[in-house]
Amino acid sequence: MLALAANISMLFTELPFADRFAAAAAAGFSAVEFAHTEELSVDAIGNALARNHLAQVLATLPSTPGDKGLAAIAGAEAQFLQRLEEGLAAASEVGCPLVHITAGVVPDRDYESAKAVFHRNISNAVEVAERRGITLVIEAINQHDVPGYFVRSLADAVGWVDRIAHPRLRVLVDFYHAHQEGVPVSSTLQAVKTHGAHVQVAGAPGRSEPDTGQLDYAHVLRQLALEDYRGWIGCEYRPAASTAAGLPWREKLMPAAAHPRELARKEQLQCFKETPQ
Repeated sequence: MLALAANISMLFTELPFADRFAAAAAAGFSAVEFAHTEELSVDAIGNALARNHLAQVLATLPSTPGDKGLAAIAGAEAQFLQRLEEGLAAASEVGCPLVHITAGVVPDRDYESAKAVFHRNISNAVEVAERRGITLVIEAINQHDVPGYFVRSLADAVGWVDRIAHPRLRVLVDFYHAHQEGVPVSSTLQAVKTHGAHVQVAGAPGRSEPDTGQLDYAHVLRQLALEDYRGWIGCEYRPAASTAAGLPWREKLMPAAAHPRELARKEQLQCFKETPQ
């Protein structure tokens, strides 16, 4: 069965951030994911999760507005390590099993030298994450939306996981970004099967609800279910109208018996704790 997590950085933005946890729970979600925020303390986030019987299943390292990460940025190694320690500590505090490592924007002229920086930073980061029992994920962001983002393609993300070769490093597979870079759905599904620890979905090219645009999510979700995908599916899209108005896509597209409430949260989290992804 498949399980959906609400990305409350993009969903329920009609509400203050602190109120989005309750809104997600009321809408039938049992898990959330979100970008790092300074709006709430770690304790407040933990309380909001507990109060609403939610799990946080994906976190992102701290950043500043407009900042796309530091993992590949020369001269920012100390700051990257500081963010890593802070982000892992916060994730550990709330029991979040995955942390997304953002790489940063690198001009073409610096791309080759940035590879060595990224390799060193990620090689060190997985050892730190191992000590906390947390798995790191890297994501390819398409070059139309974020020109110069270091992990330029899904193939790059897969290649880095193979190169680092550590069980605590996996791929965050975003079907929207893969579609925008022209990756066939079959290849994206294969990346989930071989290297994925988390999936994100959005309609493409508009990045609104998954039942809009060119991607056939009925097929995607059916294939994930057939492959017995055990990770979470993050709903990382911008609602076309209100969040609630767009949510019927779940019943429309999700395979039978795969509504988000029907998969036990503890069982999902346990698969991360028992076996590094």
